[in-house]
Amino acid sequence: MLGPGWWVPDQEERSIAQAAKLKAINPDIQLFPYITGFMAQNWFAAQAAFDTNKSMSSWWLKDPLTGVPIDCNATANDRAACYGYSQGAPGKLYDWRNPAVRDYWTEKVIAPYVNNENISGIFMDDTTDVADRCFHPPHGMAPCHGSWTVTAEQQLEFMDATMQHLEQALTSMDVQNKTAIVSTEVNEDSYPLNSSVFDAMLLKHGAMHFNEFFSGSEADVQTALKLVDAGTPFMVHATGPNSGGPFSNRQYTLAAFLICMGEYSYWGMGSGWGTDSFPWYPEFDRPLGKPLGAATVLGNGSYFREFEHLNVSLDTISKTASILWHGLGPVPGPPPPPAPPQPKPFGKYIATKASWIVHQNPPSYSLTKTYGCAGNRTFEGCVALSAAACDATAGCTSFSVLASTYEPAAGSHAELSPEPVAEGQRNTWWSSWQKPTPTAGNWKPQ
Repeated sequence: MLGPGWWVPDQEERSIAQAAKLKAINPDIQLFPYITGFMAQNWFAAQAAFDTNKSMSSWWLKDPLTGVPIDCNATANDRAACYGYSQGAPGKLYDWRNPAVRDYWTEKVIAPYVNNENISGIFMDDTTDVADRCFHPPHGMAPCHGSWTVTAEQQLEFMDATMQHLEQALTSMDVQNKTAIVSTEVNEDSYPLNSSVFDAMLLKHGAMHFNEFFSGSEADVQTALKLVDAGTPFMVHATGPNSGGPFSNRQYTLAAFLICMGEYSYWGMGSGWGTDSFPWYPEFDRPLGKPLGAATVLGNGSYFREFEHLNVSLDTISKTASILWHGLGPVPGPPPPPAPPQPKPFGKYIATKASWIVHQNPPSYSLTKTYGCAGNRTFEGCVALSAAACDATAGCTSFSVLASTYEPAAGSHAELSPEPVAEGQRNTWWSSWQKPTPTAGNWKPQ
């Protein structure tokens, strides 16, 4: 998936330039720029124009009752705000019921990608969310809900228009032999749109069904099996650890995918959507081989399937699974973490900050009873200055030093993060020093 990042202006131009550089390095790479399917994200030039140009206001999706735009750039105090649904790029919503809006999206928003030789297709996110969520009667459904009012008939009308919009966009991509990866949460039981209707459209255009939140539920399995039976390519993403961890954390959803997978089925797992969100797990280095047949249904929610190099069992009712490789033991877990280095003695502190905050204890940890070590003073120098200040203060028997970068709100230390204060040593909130009695000035770190 291709995209310079959130809040980057002229995303189209930058993505196309990025694609050219990647293709020069690897001509076989497949590149799919990201576009969300429901709002006018203002980091795309064509979508920003739609979001801000009042001459296009008749194209904005509005509260059917009041005519107020449903604006994801609004606040929760506004009458028609998309509460919590800004997707990192707030903006107006497209009213797909207007043919001019559908034309604009096809001819202005995606055309720069569709017509570019280095782009393989487009990743379309959240394609049915407005109809599913924002237009869910009577006032929307989390996370897209507000004080607007819609009826079941209006939801169905908007879903029909959404399908027309996608049909038009995918047809324009067919002409250029481009592929779409289409993200949706529809399944066989969803309403007003189910996967049978939606996936028939994807199959017609050779587009790929993407399930962003694959959990291995019975509904997920049934939807995926029907996709394979119909010949529709599909891709799933399951939530899992980015740091590896034991195989048991990943086995169930991977087993559910293996039960369903067919030709042009793709699997991904990780947490979030950053550069570290799709780690290489140890099981990826193990052989899979061809399936020896379709999955066998053993009972309600129970499946078994054989591959050339492994057997898979799944029970969607009990949420249990096993993947057993032939001739191989269990998937190895992560190596134990290395032992923490021993802290060096006082006098070897090397961290440097613009300033340090010094707390005397007692009389209290209050942020109002502090000394500041300003300027690029070393931590060691601040400790020495603090020790002298505590020596000169009646009743001061200890003190703590804290990087001002992590100074919290008054009365709370919950926001403080561990901060290295010494070579090979970490503290939690701060480092404290205790004055031995009775020798003044002979400070030692606690």
